[in-house]
Amino acid sequence: MYMLPVKVVPHLEKEELEELAREESSLKQARRYLALLQAYRTNYYPDCEAIADLFLVSTQTVYNWIKAWNREGLEGIRIDKPSGRPKKLNKAEREQLIETILHSPRESGYRFSTWTLKAISNHVSREFDKEMSESGIYKMLRRNDIVQVKPRPMPAKGDPKKNANLNGA
Repeated sequence: MYMLPVKVVPHLEKEELEELAREESSLKQARRYLALLQAYRTNYYPDCEAIADLFLVSTQTVYNWIKAWNREGLEGIRIDKPSGRPKKLNKAEREQLIETILHSPRESGYRFSTWTLKAISNHVSREFDKEMSESGIYKMLRRNDIVQVKPRPMPAKGDPKKNANLNGA
């Protein structure tokens, strides 16, 4: 597929772009900076196909990066976080829920002593009028470094005198 030649607008000095690429922690973002640097090295008339081969992307991708750079400069090639699906609970609600489940369910008026995923799901439904799956609650707890610990009953120790007789003492 033939693409029209494109000229790179030098929004930044080559050294500034090199510095950005060197300091960038995201490899994907650094690759965009380096592709532009490669375009700078060709007197601002890059061979998009050669750059694409060098960075293992399509020619169209390089062309799009250069067009975005020309239009908006750094902002045009910056990788934004993918939006994804919004969280069921907002930050304040999550904080309130975490504060609640760090205490006994009895303090919130329940008749049980241990939070389960199902109990938390029912609590979310009751308190915030929102539905949240048990797996969603599990993931939220993990993100907040909260592990579910279930109390286990301890066996009865029994009579120390009888235990002494059993041990041969």
